[in-house]
Amino acid sequence: LRSRKAGFLGRNSNELVPIDSCPVLTPKLDSLLKEPDLLIESAYRLQQRNHLVEVGALASGDQISLLGREIALPVLDRTLYASSEVFFQSNEVLLEALVRYVQAHVVGDTVLDLYSGVGTFSAFVEAKRVIAVERSKRCLAFAKKNAPHADFYTGNVANLASVQKGRIDTVIVDPPRVGFDRNLHEKIERWGTRRIIYVSCNSVTLARDVGTLVELGFTLDSVKQFDFYPQTFHHEAVAILSKGDAD
Repeated sequence: LRSRKAGFLGRNSNELVPIDSCPVLTPKLDSLLKEPDLLIESAYRLQQRNHLVEVGALASGDQISLLGREIALPVLDRTLYASSEVFFQSNEVLLEALVRYVQAHVVGDTVLDLYSGVGTFSAFVEAKRVIAVERSKRCLAFAKKNAPHADFYTGNVANLASVQKGRIDTVIVDPPRVGFDRNLHEKIERWGTRRIIYVSCNSVTLARDVGTLVELGFTLDSVKQFDFYPQTFHHEAVAILSKGDAD
């Protein structure tokens, strides 16, 4: 606030490193760095001690979402809807490749999309039944718009486990950095799941959860990395696991 500058936080500190431009931002987002008044007005969090504000922004083409404004995002042959108040993958270019990869590994008639967010994967799954589970009501509102063919459950996986008695052929999981909820591994095993598609932004928790699934009898078929965050050591990874006849 004092310098009226946008920037990054220094490594292991709360000191602002001012920037005028960022080469990995889309042009629309990059232009925001030169509008301090708009950024301050759009802040959703204030750190009074450090005189910093945090701004959530989502952009696609000429559209930009600040303060929760809904925008339309073209993905493959569809249009998805989201806003700066919900999670949406930050790399539009690689998102389509990620969606295609997930789509190609789905098997069976019943698909469960856990931590479904705004329905990014559910929207593209063509199965007789698609079930999406999401805790955030804001995300769920967009998911119902993006994937109207799916059945939705609000809350955690335990809520679904109490009502879902039939077989789940494929489970798609895209959890937060902390990984699986407690006991999720056992629930997936009880559903008779043949294929797990695990999308992760944290290789440490991915390795931990995959290890537990292997102990439960699943086979790790492959792990593919997507360079979602260029010029950083972060990446998106997708692990494909199977059990029994997954073809």
